[in-house]
Amino acid sequence: MPDICGHISGQGPAVILLHGFCETHHIWDELREELARTHQVFCPDLPGFGDSTLGFDSLLLDRIADLLKDWLVSHHVTTCVMIGHSLGGYVTLTFAKKYPAMLDKIGLFHSSVYGDDDNKKSVRDKAIDFIIKNGVEVFVDSFFQNLFYPPNLKKPYIQEKLKDISDRAKLLKTSVVNAYLAAMRDREDSQLWLATFLKPILMIAGIDDSAVPIRLSREQAKLTPQIEFHELDETGHMGMFEKKIESFDIVRKFLAK
Repeated sequence: MPDICGHISGQGPAVILLHGFCETHHIWDELREELARTHQVFCPDLPGFGDSTLGFDSLLLDRIADLLKDWLVSHHVTTCVMIGHSLGGYVTLTFAKKYPAMLDKIGLFHSSVYGDDDNKKSVRDKAIDFIIKNGVEVFVDSFFQNLFYPPNLKKPYIQEKLKDISDRAKLLKTSVVNAYLAAMRDREDSQLWLATFLKPILMIAGIDDSAVPIRLSREQAKLTPQIEFHELDETGHMGMFEKKIESFDIVRKFLAK
């Protein structure tokens, strides 16, 4: 059976921080420490990543949302703010569709409400084939580097973070990585649903994000007046590292409103 593990700290209103694809809850370590001064912060490893187990080789994001809900209820969380990075944003959207009463606000950190188009689906399929043939370690070597704005890769702090997330990702099972690639490929488009969610929505985008192009982020920011939209310059897909102070300040102010 799947089992969710994670880090919980602080006291106050509940905030849930969800990591992205091939990541763990550790991407939020520094933000968690900041927010724990005023909130109870939950940073789970999504099933199959980090210390959490998956237990099956195929999945839908609906199933992940159900498991996450059960985990939160087991920790007596009835209402919260949920913020997700990339894949974590897809899980946040799925959770919001199924359990809107549990959410006061949501945040999408370098993520998208759009479903995959044909080209993106093809990219996911090619990644699955590549991993089957070459393994997770070879995939990870190039995957994370491409998520940063190239000039930022020269910075010692970014090099340290890149090594940490890459080393953790290389421990992942092929079945887990490919199950999530397929789940992301097959997820629903959330554009129409978004207009029905009448609670505050935070969107943070990187101007130089190769995974979620800024053009699409700017388009989705216009889908509903509930959205508070921020752009980070000289930033790719990893704003929690590339523009740490600025992105943390945005999140803190969003939670305080």
